Amino acid sequence: CLALRSAAAQSTQGKYFINVLPSAIHDPEDCMSAAVEALNQRGMAPENIVFEAVGTDPFSATGAPDVNALRRLAEFCRIHRMGFALDNVGSEYMGTCADTLRLLREIRPDYVKLDRSLVHDVEHPLNASNLQKLMEVSSYFGAAVIAEGVEKAMTRYNRRAPGLQEEEA
Repeated sequence: CLALRSAAAQSTQGKYFINVLPSAIHDPEDCMSAAVEALNQRGMAPENIVFEAVGTDPFSATGAPDVNALRRLAEFCRIHRMGFALDNVGSEYMGTCADTLRLLREIRPDYVKLDRSLVHDVEHPLNASNLQKLMEVSSYFGAAVIAEGVEKAMTRYNRRAPGLQEEEA
């Protein structure tokens, strides 16, 4: 909630990605209604706020994200016209490939932030193939794709693939 109030005090232009731990927000409506009101009072468009669900959950026995908490948060974002992003997609914390695909299908995020472990050595064919498939699936479900960890020039060059909207170093 503090991050939303901070964003409301900033410029009303541009996208603001706010990291959240979904399981810590048991009732998004209860926790965030005052912050949403602060955004409205400041004149910030809800479309400029994106809640970014972190890919690990320290409160989970496995460290995997709480799917029910993700659903609640994604629904709150949709109701209030805010964006929703899944962070660390493709990391070991997201589970198996099937788990990741199911999560993308069920949650339908607006943004998918690909884990830096996928991007790190994209020059290798297997990594490039995995990355490309995740980008295709994300795009199929309507999500914009952001690659994290784009530090090397060659990686930056190779990431100019269809489906990649943004990079993050």
